[in-house]
Amino acid sequence: MQDRQWIATRGGGIAYHLTHQIPSGLVVSKSIDGGVTYPQHTVAATPADQAGCICPPGNLIAEGSSLLGSGKVGFVYSTSMGGVNFAFSTNGGLTFTNVPVRARDSTSDTGRAFPVVANAGGNHLVAVWQEVATDGKSWSQIGFSESTNWGSTWSTPTYIVGKTTGSLYPWVDAKGSKVAVSLTTRQRRGCRTPCRPRNRSFAG
Repeated sequence: MQDRQWIATRGGGIAYHLTHQIPSGLVVSKSIDGGVTYPQHTVAATPADQAGCICPPGNLIAEGSSLLGSGKVGFVYSTSMGGVNFAFSTNGGLTFTNVPVRARDSTSDTGRAFPVVANAGGNHLVAVWQEVATDGKSWSQIGFSESTNWGSTWSTPTYIVGKTTGSLYPWVDAKGSKVAVSLTTRQRRGCRTPCRPRNRSFAG
């Protein structure tokens, strides 16, 4: 098991826990007693979904606290071929659907930092991720996409910061129509050392 784990709750005693359990895949467990026990375990993304990526998953989001299997839960994760996917459930984590956020691209590496997703409410989700050159140092950039149907489909990716600034480790939060992204940028292209990081934020 990888040590990057996530937990999400929307109250009512419902909690979800995400782990990368090798070789099974990305597993979401559900608690109905506030996290005391987790009797339900579901493989939400298989190694095939990840294209074999041995990389940490992104964060977990959840809404709805029904005990009857109607809550929503989802997370983003990288693939080993330059892609980013979103796995989501609308039946309380019993089953999951995996869809692309960013299509696979063998010229980029999205697995060196975990992607991040935020729930703005009203079925509006936003996601950000880091892309770097396959050599790990020539360039890096931060991608952004959004969904208006709780992750069923995603917009064409755009880039908050391009390749010339060397951007790393994004985080996103959103509420309604407002979106804020924080990240670290380098003072020159790429991310070779020595590079001095700067923290930046964007709001829209």
